[in-house]
Amino acid sequence: MTAGDDRRPSADVDPTTLAVLRAALQQVATEMDTTLVRSAFSPVISEMDDRASGLYDAMDGATIAQGPDSMPIFVAGMGYAVGRTIGLLRERGRLDDLRGGDVYIFNDPYAGGTHAPDVKLLAPYLVDGELFCWLATSGHWLDIGGSLPGSVVPDATECYEEGLRIPPVLLHRAGRECPDVADLIFGNIRAPQLQRADLEAMLNGLRVGRRRMDELLARYGAGTVRAAIAQLRTRAAQRMRQIVAELPDGEYPFEDHLDDDGAGGGPMLLRLALRIAGDTMTFDFTGSAGPARGPMNLSRDTTAAAAFIAIKHMFPDLPVNGGALEPVRLVIDDSSFLNAVRPAPVGGYLDCASRVITVVLGALGRCVPEHVPADWFGTSAVMSLSATGRDGRPAAIPLPAAGGMGALPDDDGLVNAPPPHGTAKYPPVETMERRFPIRFDRIELTADSAGDGLHRGGLGNTYQITSLDPSVSISIIGDRARFAPFGVRGGTDARALTVHLDVEGRRRDLPGAKVRHVRLRPGDGVTLRSPGGGGWGDPRHRPPAAVTADLRDGYITMARAQAVYGRRNPSEEE
Repeated sequence: MTAGDDRRPSADVDPTTLAVLRAALQQVATEMDTTLVRSAFSPVISEMDDRASGLYDAMDGATIAQGPDSMPIFVAGMGYAVGRTIGLLRERGRLDDLRGGDVYIFNDPYAGGTHAPDVKLLAPYLVDGELFCWLATSGHWLDIGGSLPGSVVPDATECYEEGLRIPPVLLHRAGRECPDVADLIFGNIRAPQLQRADLEAMLNGLRVGRRRMDELLARYGAGTVRAAIAQLRTRAAQRMRQIVAELPDGEYPFEDHLDDDGAGGGPMLLRLALRIAGDTMTFDFTGSAGPARGPMNLSRDTTAAAAFIAIKHMFPDLPVNGGALEPVRLVIDDSSFLNAVRPAPVGGYLDCASRVITVVLGALGRCVPEHVPADWFGTSAVMSLSATGRDGRPAAIPLPAAGGMGALPDDDGLVNAPPPHGTAKYPPVETMERRFPIRFDRIELTADSAGDGLHRGGLGNTYQITSLDPSVSISIIGDRARFAPFGVRGGTDARALTVHLDVEGRRRDLPGAKVRHVRLRPGDGVTLRSPGGGGWGDPRHRPPAAVTADLRDGYITMARAQAVYGRRNPSEEE
């Protein structure tokens, strides 16, 4: 496009114009997100919101703006994906051969991706033939191939079992599809018609992004917008340095564990030394466990993204901008499960990222203990449900569990909350029962699942599903079945995750949180109980009125009130 009068400004943009352009750039990403959601066919995007959109720097891929409702792990990691693509194009001498309407498709977990089903589209945005920025959308596809429907393989030992790996390849050239690339992708996945529709929805998001950028630059000029982008990045870096400088210098260690590696290996240690030195923050993961044989591995880029998400939760006014990462250093052993390389499987990345968030918040809890919450439920516990759909076609969908957030220094933890790195919602029961031959018997809060304290943790959830057809099967990748979410400052731990099957009227408790492709006959069922959040402070100091309210709402039982809070009938003490 042609931006019209460039109106190149001085180095600084006035504060009013800068504020307007900051909001306008975010609005571009928001409209991309909205278009993607409203155009998508699969419920994982259209109803569960497992997607993201954003604008990224022309030269290094750093985040410029993102949709405010985008998945945090996608938002935080997309900059690395764009940066890796830029680097690859530069190596191949193709960075100067970009055209308007070019679109690259990408899902490589080892170069800025997360896991195979999370597919990204990257599009260069050109002004008078010069690269101005990148537009990107991301969405979870219901299937990307691999050994199991839904591409969720709890006991995978190689990435090839988890689905098709797509390095950055040109899907559209100057607005025209490269049919050979599309044929290769859709010839290797289940339900290609549905994924083709979701691909078109992602492309729609990019088209809207281009139009809105055209309008923005036509109004303000490319020079002014470019200067504003640079200024916003500088300000984000300055704000992050200010935040870090206000923290006490020192080294703050913390460690936690994943239950297992998904392939028979025992607990996996995640060790962090958080170092604060002036206005620089270092995350040193030296000493963490080596590569997992199973799917509990995480790429370096996603490890960095998860650490930033934890920082953003602690300091919510920190801009989501690539500049905020400039004062941060990351140290990871080459042989760590937090630095996965091909062919290490990464299907359990959400739970690995969960534990990164936990140890970062835990280390900050030793740095500024009065500001840090108790541990959250700590697992996405994704249940992949597959069956012959009611339309007669094979179908699969991931069902991420919600749970309890940790209690805060000044309040109880949220119940039925998404994990800190995700905003994906559990799909509506009506949608699921219409698409799949299943019945939802219960989705409810689990009494007594939260950690107790002066402030109570949030409650976990109970999900109970019954099969109505012999084609129904489930797989689960989860965690926190062995190491429960912890309380702080005298608060107690929450209840850990549990899974059990009901087969021919008999209950079978499963020993962990990994379940591979269990076939459920009609009448068989599965029950998953997600963890609650840890408690904060001494339970003996919890006000009687709060205990009574918890009893009234069904959050705790009378037996729990008597055992933990030391009162025969809390209502008598009001």
